[in-house]
Amino acid sequence: MNIFVKLIISAYHEVSFVTENVIVLILRTKQTAIPHHITLIKN
Repeated sequence: MNIFVKLIISAYHEVSFVTENVIVLILRTKQTAIPHHITLIKN
């Protein structure tokens, strides 16, 4: 494999990992902010 291709793939994985963490954090803050809506959705 090319070094350039390896760099692109590793950068892509890092970005996707960061975006996943950001999404999880946003969901957690929404859960703490509006727990009633989430319980309604679950039920």
